[in-house]
Amino acid sequence: MKVSLTDAAAYFVSRGVMVTDRGRLPHAAHAGVADRVELHTRDMTDLQFPDASFDLVVSNLAIHNLPGNAARLAAIDEAVRVLRPGGIVAVGHTKSPESGVDAQLKRQLAVILEGMQVPWHQPREWRRQALAWLEDVSVRHWYRETARWNVTTNAEEFLSRHRTGAKFAALPPAVQQESLVKLRAWAETNFGSVNAGFEEHHSFALSIFEF
Repeated sequence: MKVSLTDAAAYFVSRGVMVTDRGRLPHAAHAGVADRVELHTRDMTDLQFPDASFDLVVSNLAIHNLPGNAARLAAIDEAVRVLRPGGIVAVGHTKSPESGVDAQLKRQLAVILEGMQVPWHQPREWRRQALAWLEDVSVRHWYRETARWNVTTNAEEFLSRHRTGAKFAALPPAVQQESLVKLRAWAETNFGSVNAGFEEHHSFALSIFEF
């Protein structure tokens, strides 16, 4: 079995976020299969592999980050195009509670940026759309929750992550600063402190589609 990995979308490639590097495959080397693993930096909407190249295509935490229906549809079309007959597309994503700290902060950040007239992504809705499109064109589909864990999180961790996130970092510095100041104030009011810890149940799930 030979495995080819692609990393990532044009949005990230153009910003130098992802770099092809065999050093990023320590697990393959440790397992003694590095000679059967390839890593390519590609645009997921234009994979540049021949038709019917793979038995399995896995997309983890990726398609829903693409801005615009056209880009997400193109990524899905590419995933299906490179599949052999009877192949599988598996879309992996993490799940956290709608009432959790991260979910509340993501929604509030979107509200803040909308108020600043800054377009922002809607990952949950975009993921739902992508999965619906795959369901429509697949032969059959099923769902598996593959892992569960508990985390203790707080608003400060969310704010720190977003300072370095690729999409947020691409915004003008003044927009980043103003939105984070507003989000911090909102968190202080609603959580009592940005350092207040809350335990949440998280999971990782695979939506699996056969073609």
